[in-house]
Amino acid sequence: MRNQKPNILKSISRLLMPGIFLVLAGCGGGAAVNQDYESTSAAHQVGPTASTKKTRGAEKASELQPLEIAVLLFDPNIPEDPADLEKLEIWPELRRVESTRFALNMKASLQDTNAVGRVRVVPSNEATSDLYIAGKILKSNGEDIEIHITCKDISGRKWCNRKFKHRVHESFYRDLRNKGKDAYEPVFATAADYIIEKLAKRDAAYLLELPTLKEIRFGNSISTETFAKYLDYKAKHVELSSLPASNDPMLERIRNIRIQDQLFVDRLQAQFEDFNYQIDDSYRVWQEQSLQDVRTARELRRKAQGQKFLGALLLIGGAIGAANADSNTSEVASAAALVGGAMALSQGFQNSNEAKFHRDSINEIGRTADSAVAPHVIRFEEEKKELKGTADEQYRQWIELLREIYLLEETPQVQL
Repeated sequence: MRNQKPNILKSISRLLMPGIFLVLAGCGGGAAVNQDYESTSAAHQVGPTASTKKTRGAEKASELQPLEIAVLLFDPNIPEDPADLEKLEIWPELRRVESTRFALNMKASLQDTNAVGRVRVVPSNEATSDLYIAGKILKSNGEDIEIHITCKDISGRKWCNRKFKHRVHESFYRDLRNKGKDAYEPVFATAADYIIEKLAKRDAAYLLELPTLKEIRFGNSISTETFAKYLDYKAKHVELSSLPASNDPMLERIRNIRIQDQLFVDRLQAQFEDFNYQIDDSYRVWQEQSLQDVRTARELRRKAQGQKFLGALLLIGGAIGAANADSNTSEVASAAALVGGAMALSQGFQNSNEAKFHRDSINEIGRTADSAVAPHVIRFEEEKKELKGTADEQYRQWIELLREIYLLEETPQVQL
């Protein structure tokens, strides 16, 4: 009987062995799959990790329609009275430089938000766009910058109106990480964020209508006879009263001409950037030097005022003491007070003259920057007409040329 047990065990083993192999195979397969999975996961743990930091304005980008934005050349805010120029320490040519430079800074800051469509600097508010950003220079002396920003859409509705200012600290130029940066950059970044914030609060359905209104208004600028009927000028705002058919041949022609207009404005961008590049070094030198001179002049004025006040007190005290003197000692003290007061007052006026010297130094830097800015004439030789003058004048000439092209295409060809 004992010999039968091994036989029974062998029989059971023969029956169970295939199942055991299947189970082991399943376990082995599972282990293999698990190892492959772990290997794949491990592979994901090397190399650069995905960024968790959002670009400035990115949280609002998905909510906004990628509208076209036109940044107007900044108003240089140059007083007509020469006395005001001296009083406010404004140098006209330098302000004209900043008119273009600040518009380009505003454009760059808006693009950095990644929350808008194409941004262009335009020479005139007659250019075609969905939104318009206008800036005015209130102050710019190297240390302090203050600008006034207003926003309007193609309908003429204003929805943005605010002043922005920034003070540049001396530490900015000591930080090597700021090399190549504009000291005024923070004020434009703040303004851009404000514009995007206001834009995000506008009704989405309303914003979707702006490109259509833009297209019809551009058509109206080329051919009033054809497109004026689609527009309704109510109070200060322009609205659509109706729309042409989507396959309207006139609308198709306007769209083609609009492409040419966009290309022209794109050429202007290159000209503006080239102009800014030419004066960039001179302007940055002016910014840094002017910051130092403004701070020094302010400190000297404060010091001079204190010394003048002290000198005046000593003179008054000395005069009173001399009038009431009844001994040699008091006369000597009064005389000393008079001399001390005169010296303090003289030192005060001397410091005032030194402050004036620094103001003159600032003025000289301004003239140096002016001399580095040559007249900028934009020419397009490939066009049928040569456009001359300022960017604004050239754009007006360009629109006239587009009208001529439209009328030429509108004239029916005579079949022979």
